Amino acid sequence: MPGRPATTGVLDAYNHQGHYAEAFVRAIACAAGFVVSKPDPDVGDDLVIASPGPRATLRDPTIYVQIRSWSVPQGTDAYWQYPLKVATFNQLAGSGFSAPHYLVVCIVPTEAMLYANASAETLSLQHAAYWYSLEAHEPDETLINTSTKTVHVPKQNLLTVSTLTHLVERHPELAVVQ
Repeated sequence: MPGRPATTGVLDAYNHQGHYAEAFVRAIACAAGFVVSKPDPDVGDDLVIASPGPRATLRDPTIYVQIRSWSVPQGTDAYWQYPLKVATFNQLAGSGFSAPHYLVVCIVPTEAMLYANASAETLSLQHAAYWYSLEAHEPDETLINTSTKTVHVPKQNLLTVSTLTHLVERHPELAVVQ
């Protein structure tokens, strides 16, 4: 299937790609020293990322992330134009959450065998992840849940150890790469 990784192991291409994207985000969170958990039951958020102790003035800061993998990215020089399912859009949109919720779009290779490269000195994960908050958007219940709504994810919202730390510490304005 064009635009999808080849099936490897016991995972089909869709699950393999999604599993890799979650592992990608977990690796960044681990490098930042955060605790990562997976909600059970799965009610829409893929991962919960939290600080294991006090940071700055906020105790036990936590964020929720919905991760989407994408092997055939499209966009402009400034934005990824991601076709997000309306049901997911409505789940993430708006304010009033007790902790911030973010969409994370992980750009991955089309070939599963290219996901990671390892040597004695380094582990390199391909390609990158980008975060986006839909807090300023309102849920739109008039849209059909099975359709998509394009969201414009800024390319300066690269997910790194530093930017993830700013997100968890509730400073999204600092979580951009110039």
